[in-house]
Amino acid sequence: MTSPQQAKTPQELKQTVGKDRKPFQEESVSDEPSQRPVPFLAWPLLALAICLVSSSAATFETMPDVPPSALAAWRAQATSILLVPFAAWQLFCMKAEERLKLLQQLPLIITAGLSLGTHFGCWVWGLQHTSLSHALFIMSSTPVVIAAGSLLLGQVLSRGELVGTALGTAGAFVLAFAGQSDRGAGLIGDGMCAVAVLGFVAYFSIGKRLSTWVPLFAYMFLITSVAAAALSTAAVGAGEVGFSHMGRQGLFGWVDPQYLVGVGWLAAGPGFVGHTSFNALLKWMHPLTIALASTICPILGSFIGWGIGVSAFPHGAPTYIGAVMIIIACILDEAIQKQDAAQN
Repeated sequence: MTSPQQAKTPQELKQTVGKDRKPFQEESVSDEPSQRPVPFLAWPLLALAICLVSSSAATFETMPDVPPSALAAWRAQATSILLVPFAAWQLFCMKAEERLKLLQQLPLIITAGLSLGTHFGCWVWGLQHTSLSHALFIMSSTPVVIAAGSLLLGQVLSRGELVGTALGTAGAFVLAFAGQSDRGAGLIGDGMCAVAVLGFVAYFSIGKRLSTWVPLFAYMFLITSVAAAALSTAAVGAGEVGFSHMGRQGLFGWVDPQYLVGVGWLAAGPGFVGHTSFNALLKWMHPLTIALASTICPILGSFIGWGIGVSAFPHGAPTYIGAVMIIIACILDEAIQKQDAAQN
């Protein structure tokens, strides 16, 4: 008669599980970002990223003579260059099977890059062809679009995400109506801003899927390079820039000292730190949470624009009421999610 099998110690069980896991394996469904505990430092990182991204519009205003497609292309080009050494190191450290798996995801990565390029290009173009209040109103619908898309795909949203989306979107609408601009609204500009929203949602949704296992800087370099190539092609095709021109009419005109500081900031601040942080946070946060927090960008951008002398000081009760509503929405989102997790 054989002796009963001895129970394995926790350490032995841990080693057994580790042996069954293949390198570079995608996370399971149970590892969805919305089901993971959010590290405390993730919130300061999100705040930093939002502040940096909020500075984009004010920086664009310092270069009004640059065509929108060219400006978006310049930003993506410079950001890609900054990402090169970090991405090269990560790609060098990857194993052969890991690189093969990354190549298999190339169609999805190209789609993410085209979506990012669509967001950049259409947003900059739309800002120049509609009123600021219309542009903000349309962009503030991003959390609603993400929530609707998640529900259509059969994803379950927590009470915190639903409550936060409702309150945060209401606050963003208040901010949008508080916006003032001398430029009239234009139907084409409104349409481009709506396309920018769809591009942002697609870019974030793909990032959520790949962020759990693709090396961060390698992923950001690949999608930003695709966006840069697409935007550069669009700028040349539209006749806004050319290979043989310099300055504002040059495909790489951002190297001109007149534009180098502005484009350098767009690449280093909103691009390298801001969007890279957003994609890093997708490991722990639902895209809806990040999009909801990002709806406060207009008011922050207004203060930044006032600080550098390109816009008026934000005024009016609706401006501050909307900002407070968005902040409360983010707090409620996290608090209710923690409460639900404790009950489960």
